[in-house]
Amino acid sequence: MKKNKEVMFVVRIDNKVLYDKSQAQAYEVLINYSDGALPVDPFKIIKKLDNVQIYSYKECMEKLKKIESYEGMTEKQMLDAFPSNEGFTTLIGDTYNIFFNEKKPPARIRWTIFHELGHFFLKHFDECECVKNFFTDPQEYEDTLEKEANCFARHCSSPLPIALYLGFHKRKPLSIELFKSCFDMSDETSKICLKHLKKFTEYYSCNRHEKLISHFKEKIRESDKHLHAKLCVNRWNNFIELIKKI
Repeated sequence: MKKNKEVMFVVRIDNKVLYDKSQAQAYEVLINYSDGALPVDPFKIIKKLDNVQIYSYKECMEKLKKIESYEGMTEKQMLDAFPSNEGFTTLIGDTYNIFFNEKKPPARIRWTIFHELGHFFLKHFDECECVKNFFTDPQEYEDTLEKEANCFARHCSSPLPIALYLGFHKRKPLSIELFKSCFDMSDETSKICLKHLKKFTEYYSCNRHEKLISHFKEKIRESDKHLHAKLCVNRWNNFIELIKKI
């Protein structure tokens, strides 16, 4: 039976965006729920959660078609009725249901799922109505939740201490290509992460995040071995082809 591990509970005391707590929560989730492989697979994280289910929009539409009030609606009409054309989460009873648009690019799908997981792990659905009193209007509150979920998604999908570890210890240049290849990020997100990392490098030093790096080290080492073996095979094949031409 799956069982959710304890994660930090974020307490809101004013209207500030909780960037630091969102980042810390993302790293705790990686340590407790990810398998240590890159790129991080959000589907594997969800499999370890006993009260979270995930469905594609196609699966959702198939279920809706069986409901009388949705009979005769086209897929476009259903899509237009969804809160977002990328993804959203509903709470039914004690179960959180994440829905995502399977027609989006893979990198965007991963980002969307991490974003929705951010809402879940940051307990946005459980916040008391009274916290809205910290904000001038409902839109400011919603914008704050979105910024926190984006922060969580950014750090959960591309943990910056791991990027630094790859850069300094594995001699992989800190570049947009590193984020795209190791974390399966889009160009836009890779640029944002790289810019942030270069600006706050000291904050993501390996010494500050030893537990997180230790969680990923073994799989990174295995990946390096497989890559080295693949390169050796390719070089040998190239050598054989060269010999044939002599």
